Amino acid sequence: AAAAGAAAVLAAEAAAAEEEAEVDPNAEIKAEIAEMENKVRTARIKASDAAEKAAESGQTGYLRLAATVENYKRKSKDQNKDKEGFAQLTVLKSFTEILDKFSSAPQTIPAATEAEEKLHSSYQALYKQLTDRFIAFGLVEFHAVVGEDYDVLNHEKVEEVLCEEGGKGNAVVKEVREGLKTKNGVVRKAQVVVTKAPPPPLP
Repeated sequence: AAAAGAAAVLAAEAAAAEEEAEVDPNAEIKAEIAEMENKVRTARIKASDAAEKAAESGQTGYLRLAATVENYKRKSKDQNKDKEGFAQLTVLKSFTEILDKFSSAPQTIPAATEAEEKLHSSYQALYKQLTDRFIAFGLVEFHAVVGEDYDVLNHEKVEEVLCEEGGKGNAVVKEVREGLKTKNGVVRKAQVVVTKAPPPPLP
């Protein structure tokens, strides 16, 4: 029995020695290499993510810049249109008095001779040319509507009349002369007669 026990101990020691002999002497180095490879792989993933984010950020920045430029162009264009429209209104307003004089000339200064008639005809031809030119600029007539409220932006009050009891004050009762306007604004207000509310009764 003692011999058998000794033999078992020797067999166990031999097995342990054999296992130690089978251990890879490069195992530690291989483990370090594997760890380094994992670190490199992780670094590459992070670098790739950073590159994608940078590209996305660059694209977003470019789109934002492009949108800013387009907004500036649109605002500048709108401002230029406003300036052109204001300049056009100023020119048309300066000519309305001349147009009115041409229009009323045959009535205010009737022709008494053939020569005066020819002169009137030439003036009216010039008046038509001016009118056609202004119509090409978008000049159109507009009319005040009887019963509507007096609008200081579109109406010129030339007369006031007392309204009947119970009637509405500050209302248009007659148009004296039509107005003129373009899409940019009123060139000449329409002349109107407006009602005036009667004074309150004395106590």
